[in-house]
This record gives sequence, C-alpha cells and structure tokens, in this order.
Amino acid sequence: MILNKTKYILILVGLFILTGCTNNFEETDLKETNTEIMLTSLSNSEGLQEDSQIEIQLLQKEGYYTLKGTNNYLEGLLVTENDGFKLIDQQRKRQISIDFETLTWSEEDSDAIKHYSVEEQKRYGFGIETQLNMEYVVSQDMSKIAIINEAENTIKIYHFNNKKTTVIDSIDISHIKKPYHENIIFSPKAGYISIKMLDEKNGEGFVSFGADSGNKVHDLIYGINPQWNHQENTIAFLYRDLDKVGIYQRRTRKITYLVELEKPELIIGVPFWTKDDAYLYFTTGVEESRSIQIVDLKDRSSIRVTEEVAIENEKPYRINDIYLIDHALVYAHPVEDQISTFKIAALNGTGTTQYLDVDTFQLQIGDDKDLRNFMVIDEGVIYIKDGEVYLIKKASTVRILRNKGEVSRIQFIPEKNLIVFFIEGTDTCQTVFLFLDELF
Repeated sequence: MILNKTKYILILVGLFILTGCTNNFEETDLKETNTEIMLTSLSNSEGLQEDSQIEIQLLQKEGYYTLKGTNNYLEGLLVTENDGFKLIDQQRKRQISIDFETLTWSEEDSDAIKHYSVEEQKRYGFGIETQLNMEYVVSQDMSKIAIINEAENTIKIYHFNNKKTTVIDSIDISHIKKPYHENIIFSPKAGYISIKMLDEKNGEGFVSFGADSGNKVHDLIYGINPQWNHQENTIAFLYRDLDKVGIYQRRTRKITYLVELEKPELIIGVPFWTKDDAYLYFTTGVEESRSIQIVDLKDRSSIRVTEEVAIENEKPYRINDIYLIDHALVYAHPVEDQISTFKIAALNGTGTTQYLDVDTFQLQIGDDKDLRNFMVIDEGVIYIKDGEVYLIKKASTVRILRNKGEVSRIQFIPEKNLIVFFIEGTDTCQTVFLFLDELF
C-alpha cells in the first residue's frame, strides 16, 4: 500500500488470502445451490438523527448481515476496533458503529483522525499524522513505513511495533527509479527492503537492505522486478533481456536462473511465489498471446498452460489475476469493459472449467482499489455474475448473495474472515457483511 504526499495518511490492515481451492476441477456444468434466507431482526441503539434523509436499518440473515441506507458510505471503509466494527464515510467525518452480536448500531461523528498512538493507528486503520512533505511506502503487513528524504539523501524506516527507526544512507537517492511506490519494495514480513536503481550508465538493477539493521544484503544485481519469497530467504527477479528468471539466495549469496526462453517469447510481468514458496509462476509469450509457466523450485521441473485465442481489434491477449492454489491454476482475461472470462485448470490433467461473462469489480486492500475478475479465499473462489455473488467450492458452485444491485466494491477483512460488499441499488445503497465462518 502506498501513502502519497498528505498530512493525514490512512492505513488499513487489509490482506488478500490466496490459498485453499480444491483440485479435480472438471469440464462439467456445475450444479448451483441457492441459499434461501429469512429476515430475523432489525435494531438500532440510538435512533436516527432528525435530519437523516435515509433510514438506516441493520438486518440479520443466515450467514450475513445487511446495513441498508448507507448511501453516504458507498466509498467508505470498514475498520475493526477491539471486538467492534466501524463503517467510516469517504470524508472521514461520520461513522456507523456496529455490534453484530446485539444487532445494534449507532451513527455519530467519526473519530477516524483522532491522535491515536502510532501502534493504534496501524492496528485500527486510522490516520497517521505527520508534518513531513515527503513520499512514503508502507510494508504489506503494515508493520513498517519507509520515508524517502531527498534533501537528506536518506530512507528512514519507522517500525510501528517498537517505534524504532532504521536509517539507510549508503545509496544515492537520485539513482532510485521513480515513482518510489513502484520501485521500493518490502519483503512480505517487512524484514528486508529492495530498491530498484539505475547505475551511472543508466543500467537497471536493484539492491537490498535489512529493514531492521539497515545493513546491505547484496550489491547491485542487474535485474528487474525483484520479488521476495514468504520465508524471506530468496529473491526472484527477471533478467533484463526478459528471457529467464533469476534466483538470489540470501544465505549463500549465489545467483542461479530458471528456464531460459527462446525468443521471441519473453517473460511478461513479475514472477509470483506460491504461499508455501514451493513454486514460482509467471506469464510468457509474445504480443498476440500469453502462456503461464509454473516451476517447481525443488526439482526445477515446469508446467506450461497455454492459451491460443484469436485477436480482436488488434488488441493483445492478456492474462490477469493469476493464482496457483492447491493443484489448480486460476486465471482470467478481459473480454470487454467490465466483463471477463476466467478459468480453473487442474494441473493433474483432468481438465479446465471456464466461467464466461463474469463481472469485474473493485477489490479494496487498505485504502487502495484494484480491478479484479475474481477473488481467492480459503474456502474457494468468489466471483460475480449479473450482480450475484458465487462461491466455487470443490466441484460445485454456490450462490451466496442474490442480486441486490451493482456490487461497486469488495473489502476483505482477513482477521475476521469477513467480506464486505458495497452495493449500489436503484433507490438506496447497502453494505453486506458476509462472515465466512458463519456461512460454512
């Protein structure tokens, strides 16, 4: 997540869990199971403000809750505080405090920009106050923030948990590629930081440092798109000719490379690690098509999933949202505006299932939004079609949310195993809270 130049910066603990699909996906029509649900309760603890134009209602259903009348919160954020939840509006001026156990809510002025301690700000997702007019990069786990000070020629890494600061001052800041948020990369647990740089002859490479010690891990490696594995002992990167993936081992300081492609085929994008660090996968191809290559890091064997499609209107074919989950590859490509197709390919050769004409949607991670075709959670794959939300679990598809309007955005709260749907209806907006633990 990136924090731009601003006095108040919002950090929200958001994490997308990319595990847990099942194998044996076959080319069959999947049987759909509806979850019919009855209203059970609605309540509010303080009543509505006299000047409220839209009545807010909290309704409980089997497996999820609906908060109606949230027109002012369509672009807002849900944050957790202790055991409670707060839905904060886009302007951070009003909030709805929600207690799902007692089915009560109250709307009041927002306290989202109180002067919490830094630890509380990080934990709750509230604003961080700073007077510094500089650029920032925040680690994926929200435990550290890197502050780039061009005037001092330093990168200062502030640790939210212990409130310590690590200073990196051994590189020339002017040689860092810009924008900073794309070229300064924390490892998954924020133990290390890699910085993309240009040498005196404009050659591109990267250098890494310990985020706690500030010590240099390695000198400039001439490669692009470095990606730390989850154990933080290996960096995968692309050779500058885009014909192979390099592997840097932190402990041995040795560099090896994986499969070498034959031109004109090139590696496109960045390499991805599976959650157990057992595989790397990446897209390859030329302008008119793309393939996905999966490499087993143990024996260096590889599997290739190739797409052969016709090119319409001379637009290059693109593969998006690639995830390797439990013996299956899930990937998508856009068909037209807001409509996509995605596929689940079983890597054991039993077949591929195709899901046509699914809706794209905004996925919210922290304060950032990214257009997605589906989302992967522990329970399976979630997608939207014709405004209805479906879950692919094992060999069946279950509709988990009927069409209540256009799903404008999805927010995932992993520590609560909670998915939040922001829905824009014809007359009113509503926010739906789906607790996966209760659903299953």
